Amino acid sequence: MSDQTTDHLERHPGGIPVEMLRDALPYVRSENQQCPMNEIDVLSLMCDEGFDRHHDECERSPGIVEMRRYHLDALAPLGFRGISMMRSSFPTTMSGSVERMMENDPRYVVMDRIRTSISWWGCSLVPWNELVDGWRGLGAFDIAAEGFEARLTHTYGCRENGPSEHGATWIDGHFAWLVHHRDRHVMTIGFSISNDRRILIQQIQATSTHGNRWMYRFPRNRLEHVVDRFAEAFPHHEILMVDGRALGSRIAQDYERIVRDNDVLIEKIERRMERRRTRREAPCAYDSRHLASLRREQRTLRSRHSSVIEDLPRLDRLYSDTGRHRRMERCVVNHLDHFRIDVDRREQGIDHRIAA
Repeated sequence: MSDQTTDHLERHPGGIPVEMLRDALPYVRSENQQCPMNEIDVLSLMCDEGFDRHHDECERSPGIVEMRRYHLDALAPLGFRGISMMRSSFPTTMSGSVERMMENDPRYVVMDRIRTSISWWGCSLVPWNELVDGWRGLGAFDIAAEGFEARLTHTYGCRENGPSEHGATWIDGHFAWLVHHRDRHVMTIGFSISNDRRILIQQIQATSTHGNRWMYRFPRNRLEHVVDRFAEAFPHHEILMVDGRALGSRIAQDYERIVRDNDVLIEKIERRMERRRTRREAPCAYDSRHLASLRREQRTLRSRHSSVIEDLPRLDRLYSDTGRHRRMERCVVNHLDHFRIDVDRREQGIDHRIAA
């Protein structure tokens, strides 16, 4: 299973195809939200041979939590549904063979990122049914524009922004839809899934500032269309749009922090090089190369910082124009300003592929 999944990803380096995110996951009763595997008869589904091989450890320490020790050959018959429910029922890691399988299968990785995103934006214990709603929403997403395709990516680990795991794209949010036109990545839609069933739209950005002829084929108001698509895919979620000025200010602060850190490192290298000169030792080639590289990076970072500061009014205008969807009250989520969106569903469901 994992080998096929890896091969599938190699054929789609631009992100995870939505079709891979459509496995069915069930809701559970409210009392089983923290231990969803109470809803299934795990023992009757497990492989007899694998079960017998590991049964002794379970007998020594009886209890549902001890099942996390079982190896993949015992748990494989549970499939994606059963293993996901088991994974969400344990506070600790599972056996090495199961963990390795989940690391190589993007479905489990995405489920883990949904849990991470909800935790990061406000909920330490994520209810299973919220995970299911997030999973179903991702599998239902459709960019609905002729000639365009959206593929999913996410950041590494627990980061709320950073380089995506599929390509070198920087994304604001735990997730992003990489929008492709004629197999070329042309736009990034960064977002996070928050607690209490909220979608935080945090980035709508073209990949280039020129040569964007594809924009003539995309719905005119990009923000309005993106809100439509999220509202249709996530019918149980509230939609929030990031405050453009607040987003720009945070990006500028990130640049300032990196510049400060680099300044400290540059000063440290310069002191080390000065000591070598004082002692009349041969210069260190690595220090020289590293110092030159850091100075080049500092020039680039300061230029980008200046550009972001100059761009704040444009970002404010961009993220304010949500078309027929009204921006409501301001909402601060994890120190970042957002606006609640009053979604106008009168025209929801219009497929712009037909219009194109």
